[in-house]
Amino acid sequence: MNKLNDAVTYVKERMPREELKLETYITTDNLKQNKGGKENAISLPPSGNTFPAYSKNDILIGNIRPYLRKIWFADSSGGHSADVLNLRVNKGICPRFIYYNCFQNEFFDHMMKGSKGSKMPRGDKNQILTFPIPDYSYNYQQQIAKVLSDLDNKIEVNIKINMELEAMAKLIYDYWFVQFDFPNKNGKPYKSSGGKMVYNKELKLVIPEGWVVKPLTEEMDLQYGFPFSTKLFNEEENGVPVIRIRDIQNGSISYHSTEDVDEKYRLNKGDVLVGMDGNFHINYWNLENCYLNQRCLRIRSKSNSISEIQARYMIEPFIKAREKNVSRTTVGHLSAKDINDLKIIVAHPELQSKANKLFNSILKKIISSREENQRLGELRDWLLPMLMNGQIKVVQTEKDTLKELFPDVNLYAEVAALQFLDKKANSLSHGKTYIQKAMSHLKDIKREKRLKHIEFEEYHWGMFSKTVAKSIDSNPFLYQETTPNGKKVYKVKANKMKELITWMALQENQGFVKSVEELIALYQDPLIGNDIDRIELLNTVHRCMTKLNSDKLVDIRKGMQEWPMKENSYKNKAEKFTENETLLMIGFIKELLVK
Repeated sequence: MNKLNDAVTYVKERMPREELKLETYITTDNLKQNKGGKENAISLPPSGNTFPAYSKNDILIGNIRPYLRKIWFADSSGGHSADVLNLRVNKGICPRFIYYNCFQNEFFDHMMKGSKGSKMPRGDKNQILTFPIPDYSYNYQQQIAKVLSDLDNKIEVNIKINMELEAMAKLIYDYWFVQFDFPNKNGKPYKSSGGKMVYNKELKLVIPEGWVVKPLTEEMDLQYGFPFSTKLFNEEENGVPVIRIRDIQNGSISYHSTEDVDEKYRLNKGDVLVGMDGNFHINYWNLENCYLNQRCLRIRSKSNSISEIQARYMIEPFIKAREKNVSRTTVGHLSAKDINDLKIIVAHPELQSKANKLFNSILKKIISSREENQRLGELRDWLLPMLMNGQIKVVQTEKDTLKELFPDVNLYAEVAALQFLDKKANSLSHGKTYIQKAMSHLKDIKREKRLKHIEFEEYHWGMFSKTVAKSIDSNPFLYQETTPNGKKVYKVKANKMKELITWMALQENQGFVKSVEELIALYQDPLIGNDIDRIELLNTVHRCMTKLNSDKLVDIRKGMQEWPMKENSYKNKAEKFTENETLLMIGFIKELLVK
């Protein structure tokens, strides 16, 4: 067993104030509690010439109140405040392996044991480096890091999906309830098309005719938290989970209490929670059997009221404005009077019902993704200490699954995206041979980097990959259908369509989607015309040119003669395709390579 001191050093690099950016400036304020990573800073320091700097793969840890468990694995470079520790992993050691060692609750407990100060304890930099870490080989460090990173990557995907869902909900809300451009009876935007508006004295603005303004307290079911005794708080999970202000932002549980509490303080999934002291955090809740602490507000829909999403978006600007108006030298407080003064707008019944259905559907999906992340996080946190202390071993088995072979490639989604985009562009569905040829073209012609590990070999009808074959046969996105002429084709399952579209919309997958769209456009060239035989010729000639490192017709024809076939009476590729066809395809490919 080694010490952290053997694996890391504190970074002393600095950077000029002019290079600080909100997106990459890290303080204890924008490092999230309970190992939630970081969010963008809301302001930069008003003074100072230089600041501590960090680089990609550094480990940043909040050193004020270590019990808040603030840690982030840097995916970029930037600056940070003095109260953030910056650990840089020594060469020959896997950075993520060290990050996950520091990610353990035991590490933060270790920090607290050496901390100084009662109200605002700070970790002792020398004592921190005495934290024990296991002495594993570099390869095994990578294996452990990969197991844990795979779980975190899935969590990150769900977070991005929820960001898209929330952005969609906000867009609908802004169009319908801020700009009042909801669809009128003719499907046109109401206000922009001259819909009748009336002045409302309470809000001091015009709203659509037939809409009403109500106090939040009248429209929604509100409940303030219970005054739990802090003396009965415990971390051993005795009693009921207590949700405090600090838990709202990350949807986490810090303490339990054995105190008796009325059921009216119990939270439901989808409740909107508002912190009423300090930062007025607002968030949807997604855990069961939790109870709300004092100085927190719970907002819940009634049977015939507006949705939680609409209520949140309507009150959030007023609460955030109240937060900004609080002096920086004092702790902000929301009062019952502040809440009682909040107003919301209710549309006419038909539109309001439609809005509720949309918002409730989106909220259900958001909560579902958060619940999955909760389970994934619990699995990661359960595995983490046992992987580190050797109770669980990462076993090296024969790599016969796609996920094991190519951890960075979601081949199922990529194959499905190929079928989806081709269907969208050409109204065509294809079988296995087309998919194989197209995937080989994506790798070799479009030079798609994420497919570089996939090996293709010559087959009688073209290039073939066992890995791609597996991704077709066991693909959760696709189903097989037999056409009237007996051809077997693959189509995207209806219940997987949204998941696939979401995957394609992620920034990290945009390059692959663009490559597929360009390949489909290439197949539409008059020389190919979406014909499977012409695609096979492209497949064949390109392979021969690459293999023989030549674009001469005589060489390519010789290569085609040595490529056996089992189709009809053809013995090889040269028999199936004429010299003239081959010559035209050579010219076509040469032009492609120049581009």
